[in-house]
Amino acid sequence: MDYVEQLTRLAFDYGPFMFAIFVLIYLTKRANENYAEVAARTSPKPSAEELRARKLVYYLAWFSGFALILISVSWWLYGNVPSRREYISFKIESLKSDDLLLPRDEDLYTRTIYYFFSDSGRENLFDYEILVPVTGDADQNRVIRLSYVPSESNVAQETVEASLEDVQNNKVFKIQIGEDGTPELVPSS
Repeated sequence: MDYVEQLTRLAFDYGPFMFAIFVLIYLTKRANENYAEVAARTSPKPSAEELRARKLVYYLAWFSGFALILISVSWWLYGNVPSRREYISFKIESLKSDDLLLPRDEDLYTRTIYYFFSDSGRENLFDYEILVPVTGDADQNRVIRLSYVPSESNVAQETVEASLEDVQNNKVFKIQIGEDGTPELVPSS
């Protein structure tokens, strides 16, 4: 990234706040100097109205500077802090320790919960918890895609899918091999 592009990016991100600080410092300094100049004048002596007007300009400079800072910080927070999102979570149970399950969509949040057993006859299993962000009615037709590589299969990678409606109705799923040999997500009973 070149220098001009960096400055442009900084100005876009922090420009309003820096402008508000500049206005606060510059305007109040000028208003204070102007008031001090009028107050120190001996010929002609400043009237009470003139001093009051200069003092009012000074206070208005402070007020406008702080108002600009408040507006710019609020605008920055509005633009840069992510809004609260609604999530739907579901779980895929009883995956074998050598199974591989990865989200295909970028906005899915995942967590693996491992269960280790000391019995030599039992396999180590894990659950896979998935959070799906929901932004509104447009997401109701969404299909959640996961890449699945079973441990005992020669298949490189399979895709398992679930609709958002299925996820809302059933919170716990398991992967079952269908009649055609492909894995599918089915509600856990």
